[in-house]
Amino acid sequence: MAANSTDEEEIKWSVFDEKSEIGHPKFELGQLFASAKVFREAVKKQAIVERRHVVQKRNYGSRVKFVCSNGCKWNIYANKMQRSDTYQVRVYDPKHTCTQTFDQKQINSKCIANYYENDIRMNSTWPLQAFLKKVVNDWGCHVSIYAIARAKRKVLRTINGKHVEQYSRVWDYANALLKALPDSTILVMTEDAGGTEEVGQKRFKILYTCFGAVKKEFRKGCRPLIWLDGCHLKGPYGGQLLAAIGTYANDGMYPLAWAVVEAENSESWNWFLKQVVEDLNIENESSWTFISNRQKGLINALENIVPNAEHRFCVMHLYRNMWKEHKGIGVRMILWKAARATTEYTFKKHMDELQKLSKTCYDWLSEKPRTQWSRSAFRLTPKSDQFVNNQCEIC
Repeated sequence: MAANSTDEEEIKWSVFDEKSEIGHPKFELGQLFASAKVFREAVKKQAIVERRHVVQKRNYGSRVKFVCSNGCKWNIYANKMQRSDTYQVRVYDPKHTCTQTFDQKQINSKCIANYYENDIRMNSTWPLQAFLKKVVNDWGCHVSIYAIARAKRKVLRTINGKHVEQYSRVWDYANALLKALPDSTILVMTEDAGGTEEVGQKRFKILYTCFGAVKKEFRKGCRPLIWLDGCHLKGPYGGQLLAAIGTYANDGMYPLAWAVVEAENSESWNWFLKQVVEDLNIENESSWTFISNRQKGLINALENIVPNAEHRFCVMHLYRNMWKEHKGIGVRMILWKAARATTEYTFKKHMDELQKLSKTCYDWLSEKPRTQWSRSAFRLTPKSDQFVNNQCEIC
C-alpha cells in the first residue's frame, strides 16, 4: 500500500481519537495515529481491556509491531508515513486464537500510576490492600502488591515534587498579584529552615491575601458583618486556610481575605484578624458583628483584637456540641426555635419548654450568652439576623 502524506489523502483513512477511543481502542487497516506513542498506548490499553498477552516485537526507526504470545495469529504493524509524523496501520489480524489470561504484564507500576494519579492525589494515605482491590476489580487481572507500592511511590513523588516547586515560587505569585492589583495586601512570611543541611534556606510559613478592589467595594456598601472560619489543607505539607467572608446588601457572599497558616490557633487567628481589621479600616468596632464556629483560638483573637464588637456563634456548631451530651429530637427542635425567636417573650417561652423537657440541657444552654446565638438579643446595626456560618464554610 503506497504511503500518503498530504492532508487530502490522509482524510481517506480513519483517524484514532485518543480522547474518546482510549477507553477500549478498536483498530482497522489504514487507521492513522498522531504518533508512535499514541499507537503503542492504544495497543497496550486494548490488551489490558481484552486480557491478552500482547508483546512488542519491533520498535525502532519508524516501525512498531505487536504480536500475541503463545503462537496466536493476532498481530498489528504500523509505520511512519512519508514526509509526515503520522503512523498508519499496515498489517492487522484482529483474530485471537489464544485464551484470555488473568496475568496481565501490561499492568505495571507505570501504568497504574498514570491511571490512578488523581485517586492517590485525593487520598494520599490510601492503604495498599484497598488500592490493590480497586485495581484488580477495575481491570480483572492479577497485580502484585509490589507493583501497587511502586505505583503509589511514583505518584507521591510527583505530587510532592510539584508542591515543592509551587512553594518555591510563592514570591513570584505575590509579585504578580501586586503588579496586577497594586492596592492589594499580599503578605508572605518565611522562617529559617533549620537543620545542618539547610543552613541559610527559608521555609514557607504564612501567605495572606486581600485584593485592593475587594477592600474598596466593601467599604462602599457592604454590611458590617464578617464570617470567620478555617479548614484543613489536603496535601503533603498540610496547613490551615483561614477565611474572612463578608456579605453585601442582598445577603450574598463577599470574599474578603484569606491566609494559609501552619495551624488554627490563637497566634494565627490574632495575626489574621489584625490584618483584616487594618485592611478594612475598622475603627468603630462596636458597630461590627463577627460570626464564628466557637473555635477556641478564634474566640481569644476576637476578644483581643475587637473586644467591643458583637460576636455570634454558629448555631449549627452549638447544636453539634449539645448533641454530644444531650440527644433527642425534642431538645433539637426547641434549640432552633429559641435561636430563631425574635422577641424576648418568645425566647423565654421556648426556654421554659426546654426546661420542662430536659433540665440538664436547659442548664447547659443557659450558660451560653443569649446575645451570641439567639435573634432575640442580636444588635440591629448589621441589619442581618444570620446565626449560622454557612457563608464562610461554602466559600
